[in-house]
Amino acid sequence: MMTGAGRWSVAVVGLLAVAGASTACRRPPPPTDVVLVTLDTTRRDHLGAYGYAGASTPELDRFAYGSDLYTRAYASSSWTIPSHASMLTGLYPSDHGARLRSVAGPEAPVAMLRPEVTTLAEHLHAHGYATGAFIGAPLLDSRFGLDQGFDVYDDDFRGEGAAVGRQADELTARAVAWLQVQHDRPIFLFVNYFDAHKPYRPSEPCRVRHEVDDPNPLARARALYDAEICFMDGHFGALLDALAHAGRLDAAVVAVVADHGEAFGEHGEHSHGKSLIEPLIRVPLLVKQPRQRRGRRREELFEARRLFELLLDEAGVPRPLVSSAPAVINDGLVSELMVGLGAGRRAPLRTVIVWPWKLVRPPEGEPQLFDLGSDPGEHRNLWGQPGHEAGARLDAKLTTWLTARASGVEDAAPAAMDPSMEKRLRALGYVF
Repeated sequence: MMTGAGRWSVAVVGLLAVAGASTACRRPPPPTDVVLVTLDTTRRDHLGAYGYAGASTPELDRFAYGSDLYTRAYASSSWTIPSHASMLTGLYPSDHGARLRSVAGPEAPVAMLRPEVTTLAEHLHAHGYATGAFIGAPLLDSRFGLDQGFDVYDDDFRGEGAAVGRQADELTARAVAWLQVQHDRPIFLFVNYFDAHKPYRPSEPCRVRHEVDDPNPLARARALYDAEICFMDGHFGALLDALAHAGRLDAAVVAVVADHGEAFGEHGEHSHGKSLIEPLIRVPLLVKQPRQRRGRRREELFEARRLFELLLDEAGVPRPLVSSAPAVINDGLVSELMVGLGAGRRAPLRTVIVWPWKLVRPPEGEPQLFDLGSDPGEHRNLWGQPGHEAGARLDAKLTTWLTARASGVEDAAPAAMDPSMEKRLRALGYVF
């Protein structure tokens, strides 16, 4: 006959066995897929989700409905290479090196990404991810080093018209084909849409939707730009549908962001990469967290370079150990650009933003100070005016930021530039 103690022991053993079996049946959650989509040259105020009445962006707007929409996101620079490199490394342009060199000249004006820098693709690949990139911008050619860590880096610009950028239909088709053969591993998918960049060549359905034949040159340029965004939007939707069909969209972290904007006459500019005005560096950013259902507006300042850590955190992948993290301004952000000074010289133009104040420090001359809350168009320079001590505070913050950084602004190794690459860059308006 079993005693009370004996029955208790058997019961405990039984419970432990059941618990063990239950634990054995529970598997850890699968790794989170990571998707990064960059909308080259796309202004936030030309998307429906950001309030633009003339937009033809139903797919981006649908995505925004279930995502975090950032209203104060800023690029780390105002042109393609340094801005993308910052997102893919978490570093500032003068730290990662992929930017214009300080000495101008026909030979290798652009420096490549420092090879010792760990990219997002390298880190995710080391954690078992399949990594694929599908590139529309000739400026992201692998010779600049941004292909580090990708199993597939699709940057073939040999097709008809591809010299000035590959279009969204081709990129989406190639990305979907890659996606369809990924079965056993989590993925990091990076797609760079380039359609909103000049030269404009929108498809007929989107041309019809916008007044692309307006006799006013500026109105016509804006209409062509909107038509290109319309075309890109449709193929972005097809990419989302493919991710959903593969059973990957809901549980994935997906970030959609512009690398920079475009100027349409603001402050006399009609392109990008020449300054750090708001239309160029304040960018759209949408982030869908895993299994997110409802959208939210995020009003805090956000540096696009921080997508590196945000995507890792949302995916549950530990951040890489680094010997020295980049110096940061905790309550603000920095954007920077190498600008020409004549006589073959370049030096950095920088801006620091601590909302609502924006300080612009040129390489020569006095800084400029703007109150973005009351003057979003940056028309009233308040530097040195009584009652605006914020300028001195921001200038001191920028000085401290520069002093704390290890790498400074030394040039990285030059990227290889052959005549065909130089011809492509000039066709896109980049005359270095």
